[in-house]
Amino acid sequence: MAAKAITVATAVNQALTAAFEQDDRTYLLGEDILDPYGGAFKVTKGMSSRWPERVLTTPISEAAFTGIAAGMALRGARPVIEIMFGDFITLAFDQIANHITKFSMMYNGGVECPVVIRAPMGGGRG
Repeated sequence: MAAKAITVATAVNQALTAAFEQDDRTYLLGEDILDPYGGAFKVTKGMSSRWPERVLTTPISEAAFTGIAAGMALRGARPVIEIMFGDFITLAFDQIANHITKFSMMYNGGVECPVVIRAPMGGGRG
């Protein structure tokens, strides 16, 4: 039986869904990710209806919600952030380069800061 072809957006949605089902510490943060919209590329469609307390819409401040995700990770959560367009990742660069990536080394491996950052580039809408 041949494998069914799916879009990258569908594959990412399925992966996020699996993560949410397997670990209740998983959270999703980003702009316009709630249903019925489901994000600029519809990757999060259906997730906020199923997990309203773990899918969090944010203001338009990539720096702020990246910093929030870092804090959540330090407290044991497993946040996934969606930066709406990859072009905007530089707005969160301080939090990424000076916080998320350094915390473990700064504290001699005593803390973890596991944050997944999604920043789509070159995608189509749909």
